[in-house]
Amino acid sequence: MTKFALFLMICSSVQGVCTNPHSDYKKYDDFHSCIKSGTTKVVDIVNEFDKKEFNEDKIVIRFYCEEINEDTADKASIQNFYIPKKI
Repeated sequence: MTKFALFLMICSSVQGVCTNPHSDYKKYDDFHSCIKSGTTKVVDIVNEFDKKEFNEDKIVIRFYCEEINEDTADKASIQNFYIPKKI
């Protein structure tokens, strides 16, 4: 059965670098649910950052949803999601 996995990257526009894509390990039933969750997680990440640091580094949060096969996908193939305090 096809599911979707959410991947997020935190980037610094100033430094020109991004974290590796990270996932929350959830398997979403459809693309819409995955994207909706991504937008919520972006707001949560923005709220976790210090405003001064966020502005200085010009932080950008990117996310995407990737189709996965529920029967073959496991935690080994979906990286752990975390919020780094510094890039």
